[in-house]
Amino acid sequence: MTGDTTLGIIADEILVAQAAGGNASAFDELVRRHFGRIFSIAYARLSDRDVAEELAQEVFLRIYLHLDSLRNAACFAGWAGTITRNMAANWRRNKRSRRTSESWFECHSWDRRHPAGKGRKGRQDATSV
Repeated sequence: MTGDTTLGIIADEILVAQAAGGNASAFDELVRRHFGRIFSIAYARLSDRDVAEELAQEVFLRIYLHLDSLRNAACFAGWAGTITRNMAANWRRNKRSRRTSESWFECHSWDRRHPAGKGRKGRQDATSV
């Protein structure tokens, strides 16, 4: 048997330790085991398949970068779920913030924000004369 075929019977905590030590196959197995659950959590919160898939990939990138900070490797699934929920909440908050600021700029012209013609247009006219 090769190492890859036996990964299916290895506990997550052993895979976490191996992945933290640089074993790419161990990390690939963690992704294979948990991607569906991470995607499901993201999709339940975001209701967009493409965004959920992208977020799930970002979750695993974050996990990979911070795997050494996991205190209890046996809690990998819960830790990954928490990261997913937090990243989904951040994405929704940032999306709402972007949407709010975009609609604000659509409703307010530059001149209204800068009374007495001191907006960008006023400066451009003054410098071009």
